[in-house]
Amino acid sequence: MRKLDGLVGWAVGAYAAAAALFHIWTAYAGVWEPREMRATHLMFLLPLTFLLFPATPRSPTRRPSVGDGVWVVASLVPTIWVIVNAQALTERWEGVHPVTLPQVVLGTLLVLAVLEASRRAVGFWFFVTTLAFMAFLILAPWLPGFLKSPRAYSYPRLIEMFFLYADEGVLGTLTGISSNLLMIFILFAVVMLHSGVGQFFMDISIALAGRFRGGPAKVAVVSSALYGTISGSSVADCYATGTFTIPLMKKIGYRPEIAGAIEAAASC
Repeated sequence: MRKLDGLVGWAVGAYAAAAALFHIWTAYAGVWEPREMRATHLMFLLPLTFLLFPATPRSPTRRPSVGDGVWVVASLVPTIWVIVNAQALTERWEGVHPVTLPQVVLGTLLVLAVLEASRRAVGFWFFVTTLAFMAFLILAPWLPGFLKSPRAYSYPRLIEMFFLYADEGVLGTLTGISSNLLMIFILFAVVMLHSGVGQFFMDISIALAGRFRGGPAKVAVVSSALYGTISGSSVADCYATGTFTIPLMKKIGYRPEIAGAIEAAASC
């Protein structure tokens, strides 16, 4: 992740703070209509992904590149369009109304932006797997054996599913969970992490399990259980406790993938 300097760093920090305040405010005052809420959620988080995660190891580490700026625009334009046209999209009959050329273009931009963001933040193989399943929807009639399907989706209808449907695709249920619930728990985890509460849980866990064989792994389990008493999100749990437990396990010789797997299982 980049460490941005100067005015750019302040601007990105202000944008991230606005994203946090938006989710805190909606948690207090009530969430918006689902499509508007999810599009606003992506409007905040997708640009931050391109600004904070470099495209390649050779990309600048202290400032965004021109390419990052292009991706920021590609993520902002479709999401803002959805917010502005949310009422018209709600009244639209999914699967019945024709998909217009501007909708296809905007939907393509958003899908590409999400794929690129996942490649940067999650990993290359997640990106490839997602792309393969998307390609299957178009190529299924021409695939061999058990992969063959008599039905294929046209590209406009595919983009409609990914972009215009209320409960599927990019603006679907999973994005709704992220915008309505997960973001609040992650913000809560950040507050705990920087206020010292996370370290307090860690100290209790070390006192209970640190002296036993495999102590750091047991510490991960105990600390995750303690955090789970106040959080309903396994992702936030993993973020809050894994910041301490994963480096601790790696330090005494656990392989990185084993340390990550133990913390992920403990947080579920």
